[in-house]
Amino acid sequence: MNKNLTDYNLKPSYWSDQDDILNEFYIPTLSAAKIYKRITGFFSSNSLAVAAKGIANFIKNDGQMFLITSVILSEEDKRAIEEVLYEQEEKVLQEIENMEEQLMKDHVSMLSWMLKTKKLSIRIAVVPQGIIHQKIGILEDLEGNILSFTGSDNETANGWLYNDETFHVFRSWKGFVEEEHLRHDLEQFNKMWEGKTQRTRIYPISEAFANKIIRIAPKNYADFENLSSNIEEGVLGKKYLDGVAKRDVRPYQLKAIDAWESHECKGMLEMATGTGKTFTSLKIIERLIKKEGRLFLIIVVPYIHLVSQWKKEFIAHFKDQFLMMEAHSGVRMWEKDLNEYAQNFLLRFTDKVVVFTIYDTFSKNKFIDLVEKYLNNHENLMIVADEVHHLGSSSNQNCMRDFFKFRLGLSATPDRWFDEDGSDKLRNYMGGTVFRFSLKEAIPDFLVPYDYYPEVVQMTGDEIEDYIVLARKISKVSKCSTNGSGGDWDNYLRKLLIDRANLIVNNENKKKRFEQIILDLKKSNLIDHLLIYCSPEQIKWVSQLLNKHNILQRKITFEETQDERSKILDAFEKGFYKALIAIRCLDEGVDIPSIKTAIILASSTNPAQYIQRRGRVLRKHHHKDKAIIYDFFVIPAEGAALDPDILRIEQKIISREVRRSKEFFDSATNKDYVLLVLSKIMNQFKVYFE
Repeated sequence: MNKNLTDYNLKPSYWSDQDDILNEFYIPTLSAAKIYKRITGFFSSNSLAVAAKGIANFIKNDGQMFLITSVILSEEDKRAIEEVLYEQEEKVLQEIENMEEQLMKDHVSMLSWMLKTKKLSIRIAVVPQGIIHQKIGILEDLEGNILSFTGSDNETANGWLYNDETFHVFRSWKGFVEEEHLRHDLEQFNKMWEGKTQRTRIYPISEAFANKIIRIAPKNYADFENLSSNIEEGVLGKKYLDGVAKRDVRPYQLKAIDAWESHECKGMLEMATGTGKTFTSLKIIERLIKKEGRLFLIIVVPYIHLVSQWKKEFIAHFKDQFLMMEAHSGVRMWEKDLNEYAQNFLLRFTDKVVVFTIYDTFSKNKFIDLVEKYLNNHENLMIVADEVHHLGSSSNQNCMRDFFKFRLGLSATPDRWFDEDGSDKLRNYMGGTVFRFSLKEAIPDFLVPYDYYPEVVQMTGDEIEDYIVLARKISKVSKCSTNGSGGDWDNYLRKLLIDRANLIVNNENKKKRFEQIILDLKKSNLIDHLLIYCSPEQIKWVSQLLNKHNILQRKITFEETQDERSKILDAFEKGFYKALIAIRCLDEGVDIPSIKTAIILASSTNPAQYIQRRGRVLRKHHHKDKAIIYDFFVIPAEGAALDPDILRIEQKIISREVRRSKEFFDSATNKDYVLLVLSKIMNQFKVYFE
């Protein structure tokens, strides 16, 4: 029968000078525990080995460990974690027998196994101008009894065996005084784990690796803790954060800042993807703070994964100047925090607050009404709307409140597609575009040049038949719709248009041409950092074809968690994956500068989408001086007989495809080739570049 924490005669404090802290405290409490929460300045998997008996029983209890530690890891621990993150290591133990023996023999493999089986979760703490120095442990047994210990010991073999260490123990079953200390330790851990601390920045382990902030400890474990003497000034965290922040303001960015400020601190920056809209906006905020002194800032982005990207840049730039929070479905009780932060700002308990949110949350009444309740008449309220065209949608227009005195919109394409009314309202609210910086202006000084290859494929016989049937139906139904019948006719027309779009996107002839492109790239040794945009229907055959040619790839969709996405992108950046297959994502805001080549198998005619996709490929990176873009679009077979009504519809469709090609053509370095390929199509359908 398992023992509980209450079954041990635990003392209120331990000192290694007179107590065997490993065998009298650590191993017994671990043996009884099912939850172990730990904040430690340093961690090493050798602590698993020295406490093998306790860890073995902990795992048999189906225990889970939650660890917050510093950026310093041993080289072997770093490698083990990295292998799990990138799923390179397939030798991780699947079943544990003789667990105690295994722990003592191979603690690094046990570290991998615990991570792989989710028995261990790690988050990394970075203090911008210091080091993480707390040492708190919290253990909970199968009956719900809890204890915490607080003192000097780290989660290393040295800490438990050799160092002069002392710590106090607080037990939930010992009355009010100890319960109060225990409650404080629990609150502190939970606040850090959820990233709600003001000075300390908490990263999931995958993000810490992606951000390259992990550092290697000395080979000699005896010197492990001595690293603290080398980082008293916060060298590790500060070096990383300062490195991100130290960027010179480019001349065009300075013009953008001046233009926004001179336009009553309102307006949109219409800047090509990859030209530094985020950094420019941070410099705008910096200048505004110097002028105003106080600021309640709301930064709105389309998707949750962009919150992390923005937050990272913001912290690098402003360090700990701002009290910050996130508000979206991934954060529990954000309403409570927003309520508290708004009141604290109103009462002048704090002067600088930033709230990172997404449009879906921002548009909810409970968000915008809460801000209005406390800050309606406040002069220091600012909104930064990233990918600002989202703000103009009918569901988000409720957020265009007058109480936002300072308004900044960011987008390469602020106009809304087929939504003139939404575009007009957006421009009126934001104050119009106050600065433009085009792709042509950005190449080659700030973005890489690119070759553009339009890949024109024809329909199969069956597709042509289906297409003609759809085209004729669309022709008839569109007449009913434009004649004012509306209602069901509009819905039916919408369905037909979707069916036609799917028929085009999933064209069978794309497979053969796609494979040839892959073979050509392999032959030229260009299969690395390849991004493929495809539809959900194409993902299976794209993946199979890449496997056929031994190209390690990974799909990335909206289904992955933020941690999973960070792992995938970091592995791609480091070259573990040669290709990413993107399905309805990576269009907006995601920064992947290492991409060399993009193959667009599925694309809409929405300018916002294809301009954003092009921007993903053109960001500068040390291993590329040029990018390549392959862009598929489908036409009926040459010489296909189409009646005049259908031909007119085809001309509208082809004109949209040609318009997209014109956008890519204008800044491409291989214009002669593009014209050669497209001239036949344009002549056939009598549709030309405008």
